[in-house]
Amino acid sequence: METTDDRPTLVRRLDERTVALFGGKIAMCVASARQVAGLLREDPVPATRGR
Repeated sequence: METTDDRPTLVRRLDERTVALFGGKIAMCVASARQVAGLLREDPVPATRGR
């Protein structure tokens, strides 16, 4: 039996157009959204590439 209610929240860039977000708890949604926004600011995809 598990002793905690811990659930991971994982955010990672898979490729230039895909960010994977595996959410654990609803309380982490704002922090997770900020992580995704940070990934997009670090390496934005130019509008002319891949569209």
